[in-house]
Amino acid sequence: MSLPQDLEQLKKELKEKWLEHFKLNQDWIIIWVTKNGLWRPTQEKVEDEILESLSSESQKYSPRTLQSDFLIGFISGLEPALYSLLKLLCITSPNSENIINALELNFDPLVELERRKYTIEDSKVFQEFPVSELDDIREQIKLQNGEIT
Repeated sequence: MSLPQDLEQLKKELKEKWLEHFKLNQDWIIIWVTKNGLWRPTQEKVEDEILESLSSESQKYSPRTLQSDFLIGFISGLEPALYSLLKLLCITSPNSENIINALELNFDPLVELERRKYTIEDSKVFQEFPVSELDDIREQIKLQNGEIT
């Protein structure tokens, strides 16, 4: 595997670990981060149905992410092998926003988890038809079009 592929794999793994940790601990993370003012707005494009599902009757949801310093602390705990790399990145670029952007962790974890719910629900719709039924339908279409005699 080449270095760019390794970096892409690292980013994917970090995202998955962060989301899994957030999902399991979101109750206390949300309370703690809100209480300490560690949310920051994000310019992430979010689908209307996702925003609607995250909004309450009294308040429209605004996409947000956690402050970069907080995220760096979290990912260093989630992936201890990254300690040296993160230390180097922090020395060479003390701007934690740049580090989080480079690692592609500048997203709203609640939005991402909600997107995954929709993806799972959408895939269930396609699973309602067994493959054999779909094959039968395809064959009927081919017969109607004269592709099969």
